[in-house]
This record gives sequence, structure tokens and C-alpha cells, in this order.
Amino acid sequence: MKQTTLFCKGLAANSSIQRLYVYASGGNIFSLLNPFFKQNPNLSHLVIDECHGYYQWWDDLISALRDCVSLKYVKVNCMELMGYESGDIFQTLRIHQPQLEVLEYPGNSLNRKSCGEGVEGLTDLLRDSDRLHTLNISNNGIVGESLQRGLLPYRKLRCLDISWNNLSVNDFDGYQALATLLEDPKCNLEELYLKGSNILGETRTGRTGGERLNDFATAMTKNRTLRTLDLGDNSINAAGWTLFSDVLCNTSSINNIFNSNHTLRQLVTAEEVTINGETRFHLRDTLPEIIEQYLILNQNDDEKKVAAIKIMQYQRHNIAMHPFFEWELKCLPIAVHWFDNAVDHSVFRKEIETSKLQAIYEFVRGMPVESADGYFGRKNKKEEGSKKSITNFEVREKTSS
Repeated sequence: MKQTTLFCKGLAANSSIQRLYVYASGGNIFSLLNPFFKQNPNLSHLVIDECHGYYQWWDDLISALRDCVSLKYVKVNCMELMGYESGDIFQTLRIHQPQLEVLEYPGNSLNRKSCGEGVEGLTDLLRDSDRLHTLNISNNGIVGESLQRGLLPYRKLRCLDISWNNLSVNDFDGYQALATLLEDPKCNLEELYLKGSNILGETRTGRTGGERLNDFATAMTKNRTLRTLDLGDNSINAAGWTLFSDVLCNTSSINNIFNSNHTLRQLVTAEEVTINGETRFHLRDTLPEIIEQYLILNQNDDEKKVAAIKIMQYQRHNIAMHPFFEWELKCLPIAVHWFDNAVDHSVFRKEIETSKLQAIYEFVRGMPVESADGYFGRKNKKEEGSKKSITNFEVREKTSS
């Protein structure tokens, strides 16, 4: 203990430390670190991991989160903190950590004992924080009701991890709340992690997993911000993946393709398996190849270009050129450019090239006079230009002589 005290005194004299990790501390380390937290204006990362004796020195833990006002990243991991305790932490962070950007809170018990205080504290923190963009509340026993209570502030986040929470265990369906969030035009989510969150489970109201998955997929179609979605350890079957295939490219019509999701780039299906007592991630071969192709197409930042490529791939036979005839031949180069873009990103190169020739043929057949005038007009201009060149040459020759 004496050595620990001397170490903490030396630490307090150092104001250049930016990251501090406190792991499985058996004593009241936070009381000894209190001068360090107060005197270090540069500490930006604080990780508190598996400090299970926290209840003996709770006030000192809260003081640590209060006194260090420069924190940008806070992780409180696997401490089994309950609802009222979590509420204290969230309110402390809300009031005293205006620079907070990332909060990781996995492996606690947010939904136990006065879960309302924890949910309310988290909602207040999300509402009042201007910089918080990443939240990890995985493995906290969260149910759908907790999400529905304060959903609106979640739309400010760019990354949300609520894996290993049984979101469909009761009458309040957490996935319905998430679907509402994803459909919100003000939603900023770019990454959503739902590993092992029972998306196919049934609620007491009798709502089936297939219905829930369908509603969630519909919301994904309307979302324009999400880049990464983790659905690992949810045992999604072939019918479920068909829904997500339609989310990324509903090939039933040109309009449905255009209104599909062109922003999702990564769909994670990794599952945890235990081998010789060790937990490892196993990539199941369940993601259909067609979905992988869509995800690759969505890597392009230009959504309109992605939509055009998908249309050219799957509805090229139904693209009619006659609606563009009123623009005469001005639209033909644009149409040709569409086909060329699709060829660069498609496995159907030969078919798209054939469709391009068909489109050119429709223009020429639909506007034969304009096509002929265009051809002979250019030819006549060239001949006139040649005559002018000859005339100018003759004039220069007579002038020089």
C-alpha cells in the first residue's frame, strides 16, 4: 500500500499523462488518485475495468469523474453497475464533462434496480452533450422499454452498440424503436451493432421475429446514413437475408431500385464460438453473394451513381428512350454515359454494352430526321470550313504577291 501511495503522489506531479487505465483495483485507488485528477488538465482517456469493490469507495469514483474536466473518452467496463448507480455516473458526466465524445459502458446492469434512473440519466446525457457521438451499452440487460423511453437523443449519435441485450423480451419491442430511429430523417447513425440481440425472438404480444425483421428491413430502406450494421449471433435464415437483399436493391422496378438503400457498406454476420475454452469469432458462410455485390457497389460515395448502376444492371431491358426524345439528341450522350458507368462496375458487361447499342438505335429510329440533320449538318460545316480555309489561303497568296 505504501508503494501504491508513493506511486500516486508521483503521478499527481505529472500533468502530461493523457490516458489512464485502472484495472481490477482491490483498494481505494481513486482516493489516492484524486490529486492527479484535479491537477492534470490533459487527461483525455479514462478506462475503469472490473473494479468490483467500487461500492466501498463510491464517492471517490464519482469525484474522479467530476474533477477531471478534460475527458473525451470514458470506459466503465464489466462492473455490474445497476440503474441508480449508472444514473449517478451519467449525470456526473453530463454536468462536468462537456468535451466527452465516446462513452463505453459494457458489462453493467443498467436495467437492474431503479433502471428508470439509469435510463433517465443516459437520456439527459445524450440530450445535453454537444460532442458525444459514440455510445456502447452492450450487455447491460436492456429491454425494449428502455429504448422507447428516451429515443429522440439517440439520433445525434454516429455509432451505437447495444449488442447482447434482449430487445424483444417483453411487450415493448426495442427493434420497433430502432426502426423509428432509422427512419428519422435527422438520424446520424453510421454504425449500429446488434450482435446477439434476439431480433428473431417473439414478444408476449405474439409478434413474430419475421414481422420484426421485415419492419426493421423496411426502415433500413429509408435510412440514408448507416454504413455498418452488425447482426452477428442472431441466427438469421435465408428468408431474412432475402429481405436485406431487397433493402439494398429491390429489382422489381426501376423506381424500387432507385429508392433502395445505397449507403450500407458493411453487413457483419460473425458469430462467437468457443474452442478449447476460448471465445473466437467465426464468420458463417450465410451472407448471400448477391448481397456482397450490392455492398461493394455501395462503397461509392455518389448515391445517384450507385442507383444508376443498379438500374442498368437489373432493369436495362425496361429502360425506354422515347421519353427523352423531346430533348432531341442532347440526352443521348448522357444515356451513353449511364451505360458506360454501369459497365465499369458490373459483371454483366456484354449485356449492358448490348443495351447501350439498343438505346442508340432507339434514338436514331425515333428521330431519323434529327439524326440525319445532325450528321449532314456537321458534314456541311466541315466542307464550309474547308472552303473558307482555301479562300483565306488564296487571299493571303494574292496579298503576298
